[in-house]
Amino acid sequence: ASGCATWLAGEACYARLRENGLAYGASYRVLERVGVGTDAQGRRYALAELSLPSSSLSGGEVVLPPALLDGALHAAVGL
Repeated sequence: ASGCATWLAGEACYARLRENGLAYGASYRVLERVGVGTDAQGRRYALAELSLPSSSLSGGEVVLPPALLDGALHAAVGL
């Protein structure tokens, strides 16, 4: 119940990024889907569902894997 009017599949987001010259390897393709909506003041927002590939889980001491942070920025493709 996020209020998002439109949802884009992660693969569609990465296709848009590729069309603009940004190609990401498998370990950085963490977008599952991106929702786009408008708040009560008319401002657009993007809500991303992220998931790390199992190959990215090293079991080390990393608190926030770089791929997740980068993936959060990928959500802007929905805007």
